[in-house]
Amino acid sequence: MKKQDMKLNPAEEVAVDELKNLLPREKALEKARTAVEIPEGYTLSSSRLEQDYMFKQNKNWNFNWQPADKASGGLSVTIDAIKGDLVAFNLYENIYGDYTKREVKYSEAEARRMAEEFIKKNHPGRWGQVLFESLQPIPGPVLNPQEEPVTSFYAIKYDRIVNNVKFPANGFEVNVNSSTGKVTLFQMNWWDLDFPDPRGVLSRETAAHKYLEEAPLKLGYLRLWPREMYWPKPDQEAKIHLVYYQASLNFEMLDAFTGQALNSEGNPVSPDGKKIEFGDLEGHPAREAVELLAAAGIVGQDDGKFRPDEAVTQAELIAMLVRSFDQSTGLVPRGKEPWYQIYFEQAARIGIIQAGEKPDPGAPVNRETLARYIIHALDLYKVARFSDIYVLDFEDAADITGHLKGHAVLSAALGLIKPAEGKFEPRKVVSRAEAAETVVRFLQNN
Repeated sequence: MKKQDMKLNPAEEVAVDELKNLLPREKALEKARTAVEIPEGYTLSSSRLEQDYMFKQNKNWNFNWQPADKASGGLSVTIDAIKGDLVAFNLYENIYGDYTKREVKYSEAEARRMAEEFIKKNHPGRWGQVLFESLQPIPGPVLNPQEEPVTSFYAIKYDRIVNNVKFPANGFEVNVNSSTGKVTLFQMNWWDLDFPDPRGVLSRETAAHKYLEEAPLKLGYLRLWPREMYWPKPDQEAKIHLVYYQASLNFEMLDAFTGQALNSEGNPVSPDGKKIEFGDLEGHPAREAVELLAAAGIVGQDDGKFRPDEAVTQAELIAMLVRSFDQSTGLVPRGKEPWYQIYFEQAARIGIIQAGEKPDPGAPVNRETLARYIIHALDLYKVARFSDIYVLDFEDAADITGHLKGHAVLSAALGLIKPAEGKFEPRKVVSRAEAAETVVRFLQNN
């Protein structure tokens, strides 16, 4: 039989074409060594080609170096595999070194100058497209709380400017060691996106007036800690201040063209309890619950619709629960992080999920998972975890996951999740409407 030539399928052909445009490993490694000074005694320990998790068309070469003792630190460098640009590097230092002998030898002004020189060297074409944003001295650890912490490094940030408008999610972050004056960390975020034309936006004065209309200032007494306190000291206490403050802020920003209040996902919200209309809720039994949550800024619109009968995802439900707490104000995605990451972190702090837990953001939520999240949000986990003490009257009790039986019983007993004809239906997928109704009942219980 005549041997046939192997042919690639269309997807494989695309993958091969993409690889043709990438820098070979050796050239990328040369770029890394040119961009960053490799400490003496460090040897290359690993290299790998990775795909950007946010922009799939982008790929990066990652290189890692280790010192001879493999204990005192390390160095990682990331190079854009197409353009050859320095994307990031991090010189890992032992933050628990001998800080009793550390001296701050470089001022904030000197650190800023070194950061600027580093950026200009590696990204001369982008330097004119950024604006200095902030410089923050970061203290090292202290053993005695009575001692003033010594500045370990300066964290410096530059924001990208597009059409003379800041884009805070993009730009450069640079850390400069206060003792050695060396750049120890660099991170660039520079996305290839289409930006709206800013012509026709509301004036700053109009936007400020609209903002204060939606969230007016109130006079009140607040107990505040000094901002410079990185570690509380026995002789320092919070003081009472008479201030103007925003007692309730259920939105994150305003649409620059219309002045509409928006949440952290860019969806419209109603800051002062004003009714938001959803085009797909007419006659729906969950309409009242959804509109109540919308007025509180817990849910928003998506093109004027709520999509009540679609399955609620783990990310959506966790975000709804986090927004139900007063601690949710100001949660805005950072850099390349997906919108839900900041909610997962806050959910772990609140106790909705466990520390280190990684929910599947796009996975649909079933009723026993809903019970778990809602009972944890009520801080009843310590009671719910003793599954063996509960008597389950559900016809399908055997279908409930063992460690979630207590959650199921409590959620039903509190009226949070209603059984259907004597069944809990643990595997049944929860709709967005059902999730909204459950969150309203959660707020009533809480």
